[in-house]
Amino acid sequence: MAVLELTEETFEATILENDFVLIDFWAPWCGPCRGFAPVYEAAADKYPDITFAKVNTEAHQALAGHFQIRSIPTLMISARRSSSTPSPAPCQPAPRRPDQPRQGSGHGQGARGNRCEAAKG
Repeated sequence: MAVLELTEETFEATILENDFVLIDFWAPWCGPCRGFAPVYEAAADKYPDITFAKVNTEAHQALAGHFQIRSIPTLMISARRSSSTPSPAPCQPAPRRPDQPRQGSGHGQGARGNRCEAAKG
């Protein structure tokens, strides 16, 4: 499947009409963006059930500004959950090991982290 070029006019409709959209924010002058482009296009061909799209941050600065794009290339994922998709488990602190000291006031997770952060990274 071809990579879609998104604009301010087509962005919202593309997101709303597709269950999963992977968006590459790029610029023509960006060397790493040009190096990544063939890999991205090959992935779009390999996974036709995913919508692959690009936003030229030079031509569409309003979109780049809206999403606070500060460095490129930047990838963004837009995914809609279907009604049959189970809800994720609520975030809970990771269990403390017996040899691990308690964290001060309990404001923040400190060294033990939490399951939400572990899932993110």
